Amino acid sequence: NGLGWEEERKYGGGGEFSVNDDGEFVSTITSDDNDWGGEYRGSGLPKAWVGGALYNNKWLNDSLIFNSNYKFSKKMNEGLENVTSQYILPDTQYFNKQQSSNRNIAVKHNIRVSTEYWIDTSSSLKLDLSGAYNTTQSLNSNMSESRNAAGALINNNTSTQEKDGSKKMLNADLLYR
Repeated sequence: NGLGWEEERKYGGGGEFSVNDDGEFVSTITSDDNDWGGEYRGSGLPKAWVGGALYNNKWLNDSLIFNSNYKFSKKMNEGLENVTSQYILPDTQYFNKQQSSNRNIAVKHNIRVSTEYWIDTSSSLKLDLSGAYNTTQSLNSNMSESRNAAGALINNNTSTQEKDGSKKMLNADLLYR
């Protein structure tokens, strides 16, 4: 959590993996993998789980190439903040108490499959399929109250904000060379 794109690439936190024509692993960094703007702002306790699988093979004297990968990630941030303030004015003083809590969860599933068939030495047919399913949940609660020096309630406020979202993506490319 909170790594910049360079650190994320270095430590394998983002992107997809594939195998090029020479059999080398290639990583593609995607900016969509960064939750909360890619920044950890020091509020709450961040947790992250990431896992994946990769399968590649060649058949028919290397004329049929198959590459696939799957990646799962879950990022969660929970925070609680309490602030107590005392305001001293020329004619009065009062105390303000604020409490806020938040919980943000993002779950992502990404899959990519690529197959290429070399018809002869100068022509091939390549099919790339990719898909993603992402869900996000957010719950934020805020409470504040103000009291005078004698402890009498001046005002109070309570608010709760809840958000749920999902995103589905499917892409297919067919290339004849």
